[in-house]
Amino acid sequence: MFTLMHVLASAANAAELDATTASSEMKGWVARPLLVTNAGRNRLVCQAALAHWLSHDFASLDANQTARLELWFDPLTGTHALRGVRGEPIPLEALWCGISGRVYRTRALIPLDRDRTARASTASVTCRSQGERVVCSPP
Repeated sequence: MFTLMHVLASAANAAELDATTASSEMKGWVARPLLVTNAGRNRLVCQAALAHWLSHDFASLDANQTARLELWFDPLTGTHALRGVRGEPIPLEALWCGISGRVYRTRALIPLDRDRTARASTASVTCRSQGERVVCSPP
């Protein structure tokens, strides 16, 4: 399993990600973890878009490996986020997985369920390379 704890930095500011920090800023948010499994032969890298210009690797998966991403969901806005080390929500714009070394060119988007009435649960997706692209779907 994969535990998320990385540092993202830009010239403007820095944000550290940590799935376990509590904060009053997360009041009303619901835990909605995501399991990603590599069912193919090629090594996959999965990334999260945290801003228009910033993507962050959250998993590197060999065949038959699974990663767990601790996502949080705000039912009021339909927003998914990661938690920062101070407990603040860091909104996600998109998630994808692609073949290592050519992630962006081969990527498959992982849809985020934005149903505001859905209950908290762990979501799963299985990804595999098919030709020059990656395909991700529910197991």
